[in-house]
Amino acid sequence: MQEHVSETVELRSGVGALEDLVRRTEARGDGDIKISPTMSADIVRFMNQDVGPGEQIIDLYWGVSTSTVQGVLDRIRTAAVEIMSELHAAMPDDDHPPSPEVADQAVNVVLHGGKRNQVTVTTAKADRGATAGVVPAGDRPESWTKTATIWTILGVIVAIVGAYFAYRQWRG
Repeated sequence: MQEHVSETVELRSGVGALEDLVRRTEARGDGDIKISPTMSADIVRFMNQDVGPGEQIIDLYWGVSTSTVQGVLDRIRTAAVEIMSELHAAMPDDDHPPSPEVADQAVNVVLHGGKRNQVTVTTAKADRGATAGVVPAGDRPESWTKTATIWTILGVIVAIVGAYFAYRQWRG
């Protein structure tokens, strides 16, 4: 089954459904949202064939921290604001809706742009006969990349799943 069930949790629900999951989970006082993988009932049935007498697997799910899902929701909101900002910056001053090309460009810049453009304003001021110069700033690497975010989320999920199985092993 390990080749069919990965450690990656796909959040297939919309933003409203995810927000509702977080709200209901926090209202119960629980810290984890239980998300079942595709075909979990079939997987449970298959796994129950190998358990000992008197044992039974009832459910199979990932325990995903509410803070992880809130982080995903925050990234969605941030991307939406960035897209709107890109659209606003590329729009002419009239009240016409953006062209498909402008909308495509905004989405590509925000979602597929890789490095975020940074603008650095440097001024020089000299007084009483002194001289001043401006030297362009070197390229700075991004402090947080998409890859780092993906690996962080994956690490959190693996830690949660590992903690769950350790707890189950400890409880017998």
